[in-house]
Amino acid sequence: MVWLSNEARDLHPPNLLNFNSLWLGVVFWGAVVVQNVVVRRPAFKSGIHKQLLLFTAGYVSGYHLSKREDFINATLARDAKEYVGRHPEDFPQPMSRTFAEHLEGYKRIR
Repeated sequence: MVWLSNEARDLHPPNLLNFNSLWLGVVFWGAVVVQNVVVRRPAFKSGIHKQLLLFTAGYVSGYHLSKREDFINATLARDAKEYVGRHPEDFPQPMSRTFAEHLEGYKRIR
């Protein structure tokens, strides 16, 4: 299975500060902190290099997950638009109505 196809290169890259990147970075960093607590080391002062390494690994993983998410959403949107274009009889254009026509059936209570 290909992680990202060549079509994905045509899309705009996601922002560097996106939710997936920050969230996975914090989760990976938290895993190191929890591991420090489990082995009875100082939680935040011990293994700073490991904390930075795993935060960076989580951040990069989140960035690539965002790229894949954008590609999948773009593919689904393209397929839906193509389907609507091929079957216009299933998707008729809605009739335009004025605001007064929307309120025609409205009856005041008092």
